[in-house]
Amino acid sequence: MKKLFILLTVIFLTGCETTVAVDCGLNENVAGACLDSTPPTILGVTDITIDINTVFNPLDGITGNDDFDGDITEAIVVTDFVDVTYPGTYIVKYEVEDTSSNKTIEVRFITVSASLALGDNMVLNGSFEHGTDGYNFYTYDGAEADFMVVNEELVVDINSVDGNTWYAPRINYPGLMLEQGEYYRVSFKAKADTERYIYTQVGELLDNVPWYLDFTQSIQKVYFVTDEYQTYEYWFKMENNTNDNGSLIFELGNVYNHNTLTTLYFDDISFERISEEEFFDLSSKIDPGTIEAEDYDEMSGIQVEETGDTSGGMNVGYIDEGDSMTYIIDVEEEGNYIFYNRVASPVDDRTMTMNIDGDFLYQIDIINTGGWQSYITIPTGIIHLEAGIFEFTISTETGGFNINYFKIEKVN
Repeated sequence: MKKLFILLTVIFLTGCETTVAVDCGLNENVAGACLDSTPPTILGVTDITIDINTVFNPLDGITGNDDFDGDITEAIVVTDFVDVTYPGTYIVKYEVEDTSSNKTIEVRFITVSASLALGDNMVLNGSFEHGTDGYNFYTYDGAEADFMVVNEELVVDINSVDGNTWYAPRINYPGLMLEQGEYYRVSFKAKADTERYIYTQVGELLDNVPWYLDFTQSIQKVYFVTDEYQTYEYWFKMENNTNDNGSLIFELGNVYNHNTLTTLYFDDISFERISEEEFFDLSSKIDPGTIEAEDYDEMSGIQVEETGDTSGGMNVGYIDEGDSMTYIIDVEEEGNYIFYNRVASPVDDRTMTMNIDGDFLYQIDIINTGGWQSYITIPTGIIHLEAGIFEFTISTETGGFNINYFKIEKVN
């Protein structure tokens, strides 16, 4: 009986050993043995935003781990599509495989931000090295053009123009961030196979009425483009609320009744934020010298047109009661000055008033000169000016006249 009892005890103990459970976690348990059936993990894969031209290492903060193999960060394979020199949202793919052939794939989005420092070009494809990336083009039946990049120049073949429309064909570069109270400068090169006018603006294009929100206090720049490249530029202060969807716009339709069908070329387009000091340096007109009436820094109500004066160029017209124009003048030397006003009117008893920094400067009476483009020069008396930079504002309670330019001369 003793032998039988011992034998049964041994059998009982052996059976208990084979049923002991093994914790395999998420892996497969086969007869008490753990098989690696769980894919590894990749940690740190989160979407981020970085500034343009920032050094980006796709493995910064990224680790790989496997419950059998441990740290397998070095086995991670990265497919990186990020271009830190160009704004946009890019995908980075991470792939890792453990020694049991279990595989994990993760992706994340890297946004390259277009926030730029003072003086940086906000048109990030201004030299067209990325083709037409970043630009939108607008045409319609009656106002058609072909847009292409050739040898890193934007080439626009104008095929048709609607005689009543200046805004098509159109080029615009959207998505510009403009901050209220900041100063900006626009610069570009342009030429044409046949000379013609083009029209540029800065503002937000809208999907419904009023269709457009102006950012430049009605600074509407019209340029006469010749068959040789010239650089054109203008500058302004952003008075509107901060806006992240501004557009730099080039309108190639019927500008000043010029419907020329030709090929236009654009290059080196720049839109940059500048300092207040640089803005006033740029805005300071020649002293003594000539201020072209169309070179205002702000205006209300007027329009610009091709002049019939002997000097050629443009003049300010369509002046009505309550309209005004403001210029920045730089008086480099205190002294006495005479202002010569080049004006025209087909009606009698017109007046315009000049102010400097809100203080009355002078008023001139404009006679009937015989037509809208029949110009005469009317001088003021001697005016004493302090040295400094001032706002020179023209306003009228009558309207009914055109202005070609003002001339300032220093006298003893």
